[in-house]
Amino acid sequence: MAPTNQPFTLRSILEKDKLNGTNYVDWIHNLRIVLRAEKKEDILDTPLPIEPTNNAPAAEKNAYKKASDADLEVSCLMLACMEPDLQMQFDNNHAAYDMIVALNDMFQTQARTERFNVSKAFVETKLAEGAAVGPHVIKMVGYTQRLEKLGFPIGPELATDFILASLPPSYGNFISNYHMHGAEKGLNELCGMLKTAEGDIKKGAGSSHVMAVQNRPQFKKRGNSWKKKKGKAKGEAKGENSKPNPPAPKAGPTTDTECYHCHISENRMKRLHADGLLTSFDFESYETCEACLLGKMTKAPFTADERNRMSKVPYASAIGSIMYAMICTRPDVSHALSVASRYQANLGESHWTLAKNILKYLRRTKDVFLVYGGEEELIVNGYTDASFQTDTDDSQSQSGYVFTINGGAVSWKSSKQETMSNSTAEAEYIVASESTKEGVWMRRFLIELGVFPNASSPLNLHCDSNGAIAQAKEPRNHQKNKHVLQKFHLIREFISRGDIKMCKIHTDLNVVDPLTKALPQPKHEMHMRAMGIKYLRD
Repeated sequence: MAPTNQPFTLRSILEKDKLNGTNYVDWIHNLRIVLRAEKKEDILDTPLPIEPTNNAPAAEKNAYKKASDADLEVSCLMLACMEPDLQMQFDNNHAAYDMIVALNDMFQTQARTERFNVSKAFVETKLAEGAAVGPHVIKMVGYTQRLEKLGFPIGPELATDFILASLPPSYGNFISNYHMHGAEKGLNELCGMLKTAEGDIKKGAGSSHVMAVQNRPQFKKRGNSWKKKKGKAKGEAKGENSKPNPPAPKAGPTTDTECYHCHISENRMKRLHADGLLTSFDFESYETCEACLLGKMTKAPFTADERNRMSKVPYASAIGSIMYAMICTRPDVSHALSVASRYQANLGESHWTLAKNILKYLRRTKDVFLVYGGEEELIVNGYTDASFQTDTDDSQSQSGYVFTINGGAVSWKSSKQETMSNSTAEAEYIVASESTKEGVWMRRFLIELGVFPNASSPLNLHCDSNGAIAQAKEPRNHQKNKHVLQKFHLIREFISRGDIKMCKIHTDLNVVDPLTKALPQPKHEMHMRAMGIKYLRD
């Protein structure tokens, strides 16, 4: 009895809301729901086949009769759910497909006008300052659902953008934090978060939930060195090649804030000379250069012409600007800056190229930050990789590893290996062993916090070398690895205890590749996103 009652109940929807000329969009939507339940929706989209001849096969005649009976049932249902004025425009010989085509032509302009009005109201709706945010969000969600019924779905992400754009300025902090931490939330969760933010705004607490740091370390010049001190800093640069001083103190308390681990501040561009630091040099005046931090920085000018040309380059000014950015918000360029600052007296073209590379790096990463989240459980993954003797000036391999929690990098390292490797597998084995110490510590730390999803499960360490994985899982030493230092076999103990599990990953999916080698830009950006490194515009 249940299968018989279900179509009857659904058909009652059409009987209560018959087609009268103003509700075509809702009517056709309900009609398709009813026919979908009866498994006859395809009749609306498929013309009735041509009637077979008298000498046609019996199977063809039976198929036509079955299709004709189903089409007759659907067309009668459509006529029964219309107002009498519309019924008179269709005779009993109209097929369901022909009726749908005629109705679409008849009411297409009406649907287009309604869609325009709904879209206009959706875009122009704004929340007044102090008004309740809950009904406003429900109203905006209703517009999106109406547009979807009209055949114009806008998607949850675009709907979220419109809702956030309709909020008053008092929700500015909430919008910024939502883009960084809640971009994957649905519309219902967004409504709940906005209600919480509304309560905070009414209490005067604001809606910012991002850990911020104030009172950056200041430095004071004593003699020929810079030393840290408390409070504001003063100084005056002497000479073109002397080290620059931090900016003069500003009146009143500082209002700038810096995210805890995002390297983003509200007034960063003011701190970088309103972007003048990143646009005052000619970045495009040279071709793509090779890396300048790999032992190739000792080249001095060969000719007097080059020496005269380099004397006109604002090298000291660039180094000073980079140092200021490094002290304030960008400590990640400290090593490159320390190398570049050694050659201020007798610099060559390669030194100026290095300085411009650092400035280009600052410009391209000024809106980059780390994003954590997107997964329901707390998942920790490790990735290791090594480049076997890629530097012609050094026989040591480059190793790197990264550990991510919920899609964001929390621990990483890129450095030269302390010993020389004889093969790629050995280099991969060494970096895997070094990374396991960090992984085991992180696993135990999370277990003690009580946030590790399953304390009995090992931490997954991904490696793209089958040879390194085989050596790590081999509990015994043999002739082919007797030259490997004994301390690198610690990984075998971690695996036997169940702390670490070695997993094979394809070379193209190893997200730690940017820490060990140069990559094409699309692949480099793909690995950046996999480590949780995203741009603010994303």
